[in-house]
Amino acid sequence: MISHQEYDDARISNDVGMLFMRDAPSNLFDSPNIGPINLPRPGDENFSLVDRWLTLSGYGMYNDQSSSSVLRYSTAPAITNAACANVFGTYVTDGNLCISTVHGSSTCSGKIQ
Repeated sequence: MISHQEYDDARISNDVGMLFMRDAPSNLFDSPNIGPINLPRPGDENFSLVDRWLTLSGYGMYNDQSSSSVLRYSTAPAITNAACANVFGTYVTDGNLCISTVHGSSTCSGKIQ
């Protein structure tokens, strides 16, 4: 696991990592829950995830003091960063991908896997 080199815990920015698998099984992507993601290319200003349902996962804080020791996942629709900034203020930057939590889902409180 490689964490983003500019991760900032205080601002919760660059909260992303990559998992490299040296000997991935040949049937890795046969699961409906695992697959590659296609990210927009630089300059693709018309690309938007707003209103698309995303699968999210993480080991985030599930209360004010404890991080999960198991990977949690859920699904939620993407929202605009402007809508997200209305709640989180200056913590939201162009580098964020925001989701709606009205369905009670997040990387922190998602389903335990």
